Amino acid sequence: MKKHWISILVSSLKYLIMAAVMVLTCFGCEKVESSSLPMETNILVSEDHYVNPEGTSLIALDGAVYLDFPPGAVTSSTLFTIALVDLADHPRETYNSMAHGISITNSVQDLAFGDFVDIRMNYDMESFQGSPDVSEDKLTIFKKETIGSLSESQVSIGECCVDCSCKTVSGCISECGLYVVGELYVAVGI
Repeated sequence: MKKHWISILVSSLKYLIMAAVMVLTCFGCEKVESSSLPMETNILVSEDHYVNPEGTSLIALDGAVYLDFPPGAVTSSTLFTIALVDLADHPRETYNSMAHGISITNSVQDLAFGDFVDIRMNYDMESFQGSPDVSEDKLTIFKKETIGSLSESQVSIGECCVDCSCKTVSGCISECGLYVVGELYVAVGI
């Protein structure tokens, strides 16, 4: 008798799981994904570089970006594409950031690194889109993302160090993406 009830319970559980899957499928349980901005038409120049598990430092795009991958940042030799991306005509720009950013992608489509990667990006005072009055002490590196197809976010990567004499901003990143130098907390056109 006990086996019979267990059999009925297991059978009912199977039907319940199948029904839940069907409901989710029918109603289109839409997952909002975060990804880098589409860049098919606005790549200015790009370079490919291999990064090894032992760690690799590289300078790309004529010195526009420096990346220092520590040991363990990738698990196998991985091809990275570093691209200079034109953001000048981007319609949702609300922060005072540069008119171009740096896109970092890799061949295995894995966004996260195994350890933090040091990044150093050059900036040009005349390349800011929102305002010509840029406070160098407020510069940071932002990660730009689109959420779905309707909204855009620009989030600071955290603590950054500005070298005004070399015109660079340094920080740490944990994943691939589209990065741009901009002024922290300075929104324009809102």
